[in-house]
Amino acid sequence: MSSLLPPNATRTEVAAAETTSRLSTVPVPFAAALDPMRAPEDMLPWLAWWFSVDTWGSDWPIYVRRRTVQQSLKIHRRKGTVGALLDAIDAIGVPVAIEEWHQRTPRGEPYTFRALVNSVATPFLPTDLKRLLQAIEDNKNLRSHMTELVPGLSTYSQVHLAATTAFGREQQIAARYSDISLQLEALQNGEQPTLDAADRLHTLIHSTLPAQERTEK
Repeated sequence: MSSLLPPNATRTEVAAAETTSRLSTVPVPFAAALDPMRAPEDMLPWLAWWFSVDTWGSDWPIYVRRRTVQQSLKIHRRKGTVGALLDAIDAIGVPVAIEEWHQRTPRGEPYTFRALVNSVATPFLPTDLKRLLQAIEDNKNLRSHMTELVPGLSTYSQVHLAATTAFGREQQIAARYSDISLQLEALQNGEQPTLDAADRLHTLIHSTLPAQERTEK
């Protein structure tokens, strides 16, 4: 071992030099540690914090967590746009298209959109639905509102004699609640308790409070 210690160095100084000299041989995969697709799984929460990920779940599949971190900077550069919304949804791993109000025939209500989910190409689980709704809520612009979540149903025949046919249909399911936050509450606490709470709030705002105001006057 080469050393810069003088010939009269003590045994303690020699031992310290030999110990610290091994640091230069320890591999430091710095670039890999900062890459969400190559970093150890234990580092992903720290990378999520560093890349300012808005929504995070430690129970998400590993590929979803990696893609969420990877897409974060790209999303923040264009946050509030349809492109950023699609990038956030893409991290979930479920094929989803966004259809805005002006793209429909006839046109829909201004500043509304539908989420078209290809639930055949990729299985669509309840946990995916919750992540999808949360991603939409966190990345859409404030003036836009989702009115429908449309799972697409498609089947394809195999090729025979260099010819193929395709059949498909679209099934529309209107959102039970007009606000995405209420849909998330329904997934968390159950549809009926959420619906009852929304009805009580509607009664309070439109009946109870106006009646009290008239009485006070």
